[in-house]
Order: sequence, then structure tokens, then C-alpha cells
Amino acid sequence: PYLVMPYIRGESLANAIERRGPLRVEEMLRIGCQVAGGLAAAHEQGVIHRDVKPSNILLENGLERLKLTDFGLARAVDDAGLTNTGILAGTPEYMSPEQVRGEVLDARSDLFSLGSVLWTMSTARAPFVADSCYGVIRRIVECEAPSVRRFDPSLPIWWEGLIDRLLRKSPSERFSSSLEVERLLKGCLAHVQDTRIPLPKEIALASAANRLDGRRQIAAIAVALLLTAILFLFAGSWIRRGNEPAPKSAQPSNANARANAELSAAATQWDDQTEQELSRIRDSIIKLRRSP
Repeated sequence: PYLVMPYIRGESLANAIERRGPLRVEEMLRIGCQVAGGLAAAHEQGVIHRDVKPSNILLENGLERLKLTDFGLARAVDDAGLTNTGILAGTPEYMSPEQVRGEVLDARSDLFSLGSVLWTMSTARAPFVADSCYGVIRRIVECEAPSVRRFDPSLPIWWEGLIDRLLRKSPSERFSSSLEVERLLKGCLAHVQDTRIPLPKEIALASAANRLDGRRQIAAIAVALLLTAILFLFAGSWIRRGNEPAPKSAQPSNANARANAELSAAATQWDDQTEQELSRIRDSIIKLRRSP
């Protein structure tokens, strides 16, 4: 027995990312459209891929035509749990939370993996990275993927929002189907190629909401910094006042009276001594005038 497989001239998406680094938005949209279309065809047949990742996407003719390969882990919708007890099917870095938990899967699990692929094309690294397989699984289940704009602020806000939607932990919060994702990606690609064409309504509304949330976060940070600065100013003023000697008026009343009495006595004594000295000087001057 033997296997016959077609020869595909080109490289995998993983090799292209490793060689080039992050891809341009238009390139990512072209690839995303085709992957979503391939998944849609599989899902229409009731098949879940379960191992969508860059190394299983072959660029047959540049970006114009690609192949989604390695359906060896694919299962029908009613048989998409663990391959064997305690053995996870799929590459951990691109698995969905429900897949790593061994739950029954539907087509939306592949959409999470597609979101991870789009994230990787944007940053040239996997969204969930750890030192061990267990660490990766914990991050997928418990942690949100960092924003792609943290790595490249020039990426559009709507692109960030689209990826975030695909990477939602709950399947019900992702897009409803790969067909919907394919349609949205095609609409975004048309907008990138000709900005006179508007973004798909769902993407545009999500982008506006993300932009508003970002402005609110900036405003909240600015207010927090202002309040902190005011607090430090008041604290510094209070500390300086605490280190200064208390004014005389703040001394107890008995001490004030005693101090005033001493000052008056000193002033009287000074006045008497001064008067005596002035009288002596005056007498000396008179004697000098009378002398021949």
C-alpha cells in the first residue's frame, strides 16, 4: 500500500512568517479569506478541522491560492472530543478553550484557531506562549491574548477588533460561522484596496465602539494621574507644615504671658541703663565746654 499526494510548489504560512515577520494587512486579509472559505466548505459537510495553524496552510501560488491541509485530526461534529482519554487532539498554541478542556466541539472552535492564525500573522508569534504544554493550556483557558496593536500600533483598530472577536473564550461570543467570517474579511479586503468602499457594517460599528472605549480608558488614566498629583501636593504640604516650628501664637497662654513679662522687664532694664549712660555722656560734654 502507498499514499499518493499532490505536490504543492511553495511554502507553508509558518515558513513565510518566520522568513518575513509580520505580514501586511492586505496579505493577511487575502489569506484569512481563503482559510475561512476552506473551513466553510468543511463545516458545510459537518467536519471540524481541529488543527488550524500556520504550518497547515500552504501558499501554493504566493497569496493568490493556498491549501488548507492536514485534516488528519478532523472529526464529524458529533465526534469532536478527545481522540483518546487524556490525549488532546491538536496543536496546543492554536487550540480553542473548549478543545483543551475536552468538551464537545462545533465549527466555532475552528474560528478561534483562525483568530490565533490571524494574530500570529500580525505579530510573528503565537498568541499564547509558555514554557510547557500545560502552561500554554492555562493561558488559553484563563488569559486574554494581548492586543495586536501593542506590537504594531499602525494596525487598524477594526483589525484588532475582528481578531479579538474570534478569540473570545465563549463560542457564543464569536462569529456565528466561517461563512460570516469569510464575508466580513472580503468586505475588509475591498475597503483596504479602495478606501471609498466602506467597511462592513458589523466591523465599522465594532471599530467605533473600540475607539470610544480607548478614549474612555485614556480619560480615566488622565483623571487618575491628576488626582494622584493633587494628593502628592497636599501630602508634601502637610509634611512641610509638620516639620516647621510652631508659631508663638500657638504656644500655651501661660508661656505667652511669662515671655511677655520677661520681654517687658528686659526692655525696662535696657531703658534705665541707656538713660544713665546718656546722662553720663551729657555731663561729660558740659564739663568739656566749661573747661578753659
